[in-house]
Amino acid sequence: AINNVPVFEAWQEGLGHIGTYGQENGGANGMVAVAWLNWRLKNDPKAAKMYVGKDCDLCTGPGWHVFKKLID
Repeated sequence: AINNVPVFEAWQEGLGHIGTYGQENGGANGMVAVAWLNWRLKNDPKAAKMYVGKDCDLCTGPGWHVFKKLID
């Protein structure tokens, strides 16, 4: 059953486990987390652009590495 679960992973080189959460408003990682919640919980199409599609914002964003499965 776990094979049918959508997965999205995005990271930047050199960031530790806490990432940018210690920065104002959580930094870049905070922005990513809030967009995920807005997309998944509020169906916000603007927030979805960060994750959906071959040219998603994070997929093409400088410095981001992305792995995703079952997210178009």
